Amino acid sequence: MRRPQSTLLISLFFLLSGPFTHAQILKKLKENMKDLQDLTKQVGETSKEVANTSKGFKSTWQKDTSGNIKYEQIPDYRSRQEVSISKKQKLTVENGEFTNLSWEPVTNFHAQVFPSFIIAWASYRGEKDVDMGSSLGFKIKSNVSGVVLKWEIESADKSYFKIDSGYITCKGSGETLNFMPKVAWDFRQLAKHQTSAPMDIYFRLIDPVTGARVEKLVTATLRSINDCMTLYDNQSYNFMFAAYVNEEHPLIDKILKDALDTKMISSVMGYQGFNRGHALSSAERVDAMNSVDLQVAAIWRVLHDRGFKYSSITDNSAARQDNYIFSQTVRTFDNAMNTSQANCVDGTVLMASILKRMGLRPVLVLVPSHCFLGYYLDADSDDETGLTFLETTMLSSSGMIEHPKDAILKNKQLIDEYTPVGAKLSDINKCYYAQFLLAKFKGIENYKLNRQLVSENKGLIELVDVQQYRKMIAPIPIYN
Repeated sequence: MRRPQSTLLISLFFLLSGPFTHAQILKKLKENMKDLQDLTKQVGETSKEVANTSKGFKSTWQKDTSGNIKYEQIPDYRSRQEVSISKKQKLTVENGEFTNLSWEPVTNFHAQVFPSFIIAWASYRGEKDVDMGSSLGFKIKSNVSGVVLKWEIESADKSYFKIDSGYITCKGSGETLNFMPKVAWDFRQLAKHQTSAPMDIYFRLIDPVTGARVEKLVTATLRSINDCMTLYDNQSYNFMFAAYVNEEHPLIDKILKDALDTKMISSVMGYQGFNRGHALSSAERVDAMNSVDLQVAAIWRVLHDRGFKYSSITDNSAARQDNYIFSQTVRTFDNAMNTSQANCVDGTVLMASILKRMGLRPVLVLVPSHCFLGYYLDADSDDETGLTFLETTMLSSSGMIEHPKDAILKNKQLIDEYTPVGAKLSDINKCYYAQFLLAKFKGIENYKLNRQLVSENKGLIELVDVQQYRKMIAPIPIYN
């Protein structure tokens, strides 16, 4: 084991101050030469790393200066020139630990790394109650104030990030410092990661004066991009579902073209039916809302014809029995389209992605153990009265399509009531529209039932308005 640097310094001081012969001094220096060479090399490497880190992060790293951060931000200095380091600062290491401070690595979420969370948090601009950084950090407790440490976080697998470093000043007085720096993750690789895998991460603290360092290894679990964390430490992270809504996906253009090819609609017009150059009468407003429904119904038909099936797979191994952390499997747009499978969340975010691209305003409706789609029938509505709902799990229903004559006869009044003025539907499109309307009424029924439970303090409803959260969270990016 290498001798602690403090012992080497004491030995040198002892040589220079004692009454020794020239031969004794040479003998003692030779005994300590290896330690001195190691120390010189280590300090030199540290200086080189500092210089490289400072150069590399000048253009890539940015501090979060948004005004909606509620917690006290701890300065994250990226170059040695940004901090004032006392030359009297000499930290010693014994048995692999600093003698005058204690620390431990921090890996949020039970040492689980969620790519979807890291990507969403990188662009999140909403209110931040806690410093989450990039899910990795340090907890440092020092009895001496003003101690400056160089920190390093390095991934053994360089595919997701290589090494990050910077400087942190300890508070002292035995106060614990929780520090979550920004890590330069490779978002391209994170977005492509499909399976759970172990991930070795090295955490280091280094005394920039002596080069003394302590390293700790954590084996975390890198989750799939399809694992969406929804609850952690009794705090809801359901807003994360908005990251899976991807109105920018190029496949949506093909879906919209297919919707026009069904002849259910002649154009994708969003809320333009409300723009008639005058105040709308009640009948005109109802007709405009029916026009919105018919556009959504055309998308419903396209997805039905693509063979989408409901899949109940929602849980994954990230869920813990202690109710401390929960996550759900959510397919990305690509995955859902390629497999033609969707659980309740998949189908909802898939439909929401397309509706958002059409210029409509979708809402994810979250109730205990279920999710379904909501969307505004009028762009000017800002409360729940302007919402309608759709039970996306009914997407694979085929009864009306298989028996069109019976379906039309049985649902004629319903179809006529909700068909916009001037729209001419073929018999098969009337069947699809009737099927869609039944899924809509089921969604409305689900919402009313859960709203009643909420009023009785027996239930919970959370509405994730995609338009509002898009101001805070960008979609999970698409990489070829």
